[in-house]
Formats: sequence, structure tokens, C-alpha cells
Amino acid sequence: MDQPIELVAIIGSLRADSFNRSIFRTAQDLVGDGVTLTEVSLPSGRRCRCRDTRRPRSSRSARSPRNIHRVQHETFYESSLGIPTAHEAITDGEVSDPAVREQLKAWIVGFVEFVAAQR
Repeated sequence: MDQPIELVAIIGSLRADSFNRSIFRTAQDLVGDGVTLTEVSLPSGRRCRCRDTRRPRSSRSARSPRNIHRVQHETFYESSLGIPTAHEAITDGEVSDPAVREQLKAWIVGFVEFVAAQR
């Protein structure tokens, strides 16, 4: 990796002890050298409105002022990460189950490779 990669995460829960936040903290520990993972917060009451630019728009939505700001992006569909036993896999705010940690690490590696390929 020639240049450092900076990733950001928006965590849906505001609770400090949520499963998503615990997974995020573990992911911060698992990212490799040259990669940083930082949490960002949306201003209170605001939602992120991103649209997949590959989908056709209806003529009505093309004129809508809400669609003035568009995000051009590619989407990482290669794999998904699901932890159905999060209540068992997370202890003291971190993913403690070794198999789930490996699954999370593999997902992060794949995502970082995807991001690097977009450059």
C-alpha cells in the first residue's frame, strides 16, 4: 500500500456499549498498518442521503432539490459480515470470540483491498 488509507465509520447506535460500537472498537484494533479507522458522527437530527448513481432516476426525482448533492461511489458487495450471536461473541465492549474476530479481520482486509483498488 503506497498511501495510507483513512476509513470512517458511522455507527447507528448512540449507546457506548452497543454491539455495533463494540464491533467498531475491535475493527480499529484489527486494521493493518497504513490504515486508520475513525468514527464520525452526523449532526443531531440529520440523515445521510446517498444515492446509488448506477440506478436510473425517475423524471420526478431528477428535478427534486433533494437530489442536488450526489455521491459518486462504488459499493463493496463482495462479502457481508453478520454476527448473529453478538450477545455471545462480545465481552467487555470487544469481540472476544476468536472465530468472529477472524471473520471480522477477513472482512476488513477485503474492504481495504477494495478501497485501495478504487484509487
